[in-house]
Amino acid sequence: MKLLVCLLCLGSVLAYSLEDVTQSDASYKAIKRGVEQGYFSTFENGQKFYPDRAVSRKEMALILDKVIRKSTASKPLTASERQELGQLAKTFKSYLVQQETGSSLVTQKFGELQTEQESIHYDLSRLQLEINNLEEKNKKQKHWLWGALALGVLGIAI
Repeated sequence: MKLLVCLLCLGSVLAYSLEDVTQSDASYKAIKRGVEQGYFSTFENGQKFYPDRAVSRKEMALILDKVIRKSTASKPLTASERQELGQLAKTFKSYLVQQETGSSLVTQKFGELQTEQESIHYDLSRLQLEINNLEEKNKKQKHWLWGALALGVLGIAI
């Protein structure tokens, strides 16, 4: 009886379907086997795989670690397993390249923004210096005007 319950549970686990990966997808078998073997995680209670989501370097390291641990703990990979791993590598290679390209663009834009920020900082410093000079000049002109006004008042009074 326990064996029958285990077989039914295992059958229900392996018989699930991913809503976002159809059997007509070129990588369907590889993704399904990767999920069944525990190499990939699913989302939303095992209903979603998100095949178009980018894979981070951390996630790729975890996947490779699972493959390495499983391959050293068990028998060598079969030809079909190697073929599936090759297909997975091809599938995710474009995502990794896109992520690296995106990362390079972000780094480039960051450098451009940093240069622009330095230029703005320089301009602001120059403007502040000019404002300070104008304020000092204004102060001197006020002193001269007050002095001239005082002399004028004194001159009228004398």
